[in-house]
Amino acid sequence: MSQTSQPLSLPNLEDYTWEIGATLANSLSTKQMEPYVKNTFVLKDVNDNENVITFEQSVPEFQRLVKTFADMRATLSGYSE
Repeated sequence: MSQTSQPLSLPNLEDYTWEIGATLANSLSTKQMEPYVKNTFVLKDVNDNENVITFEQSVPEFQRLVKTFADMRATLSGYSE
């Protein structure tokens, strides 16, 4: 039996923004002042449909994300040579 395979199509990263903020209060306390980072990714699929993904992280989580992106870039740049 013959199987046909289709190439993997991943979305393109069209835009990425981040902003830092602080939580002023929550339901458990009246004053908190906890810093966070809001990330927004804009992705486009092969049909040109946009998908916006937004999420918040603590500052240490954001720092790990940045390190992961830097590691990925270093790894992938070795393949383009």
